[in-house]
Amino acid sequence: MGFIIPLPLADNLAAVSSILVMLSILMYYINKLGQVEGNTGYAYVVYPWVNTFPETLVSTITAIFGYPVTSIWNSVFSATFDAAAVYGVVGLRSEKPIVFRPTALVYPTIIGGLFFAALLASDGKLNLFDGALLYIYLVAVTAIAIGMYGFRVKASKQDLAKHILALVLLGFVTFIFTGYIMALADLVNQKVAGIVSAVLTSVPDLVTSIVYGMESEVSQAEILGCIMHDFAENMASASIVAGLMGIEIVDANPVLTAVVVALTMVALAAATSDGDLDKSDGVLLIGTFIVLTALALWL
Repeated sequence: MGFIIPLPLADNLAAVSSILVMLSILMYYINKLGQVEGNTGYAYVVYPWVNTFPETLVSTITAIFGYPVTSIWNSVFSATFDAAAVYGVVGLRSEKPIVFRPTALVYPTIIGGLFFAALLASDGKLNLFDGALLYIYLVAVTAIAIGMYGFRVKASKQDLAKHILALVLLGFVTFIFTGYIMALADLVNQKVAGIVSAVLTSVPDLVTSIVYGMESEVSQAEILGCIMHDFAENMASASIVAGLMGIEIVDANPVLTAVVVALTMVALAAATSDGDLDKSDGVLLIGTFIVLTALALWL
């Protein structure tokens, strides 16, 4: 199935790669335009809806257009990149251990990832029912997080207007981005396209962590919430939309995907279990990302 609109240079690997990088940079600046500040509860339950919006669109559109592996790996490696690369780089760059504060949110996030892996591994596919189950879990965790941390947001009418504008612009740019991701899948393969999409859409998280740091509970909860949404919202949305169109998202190697998710969650638990992020945690998390990427591309 072809893309809705013709894309220039979609048959040239170098051009497609360059365009994807440029579009990811544009998405970063659009995200910054619409940024709204809030407390830890907001950072975990609402911020990820906006920040992972590109991943949700990519996974949904690729699933509909017949790229199920790209759809799944886009979400899976978005979570892996956030957990391993973002937290890992923060730990590796820190001169002294950074206290990890939203520890109460780590295990609901880990359970969400493992729940997704179990659903996928059970029959090798995701359907409308699976998406509904993931959303139910997301709603439950959202209620728990708000109950623990409350919900506060700082936003004027002007901030909300910029927020809405940013979402519209982000949707348009991500739509074009997804077309080139599918072109990359045709030129290389679906797994590579999914991983490239995951990294490019998650790089803004890494840039933000390097530029602004990740010492605050709010910034740490933002990334944790994004990891949660990569499984319980991105793939849930893709499964529901595709399911309503009579499409099941079938994984070519569900066991491999489940292993990648499980090891990501184990690494996240190990890194945060002592209540801080330090250089050893950085080595563990970045090493996990490198090993899992190599494993995914090899198998």
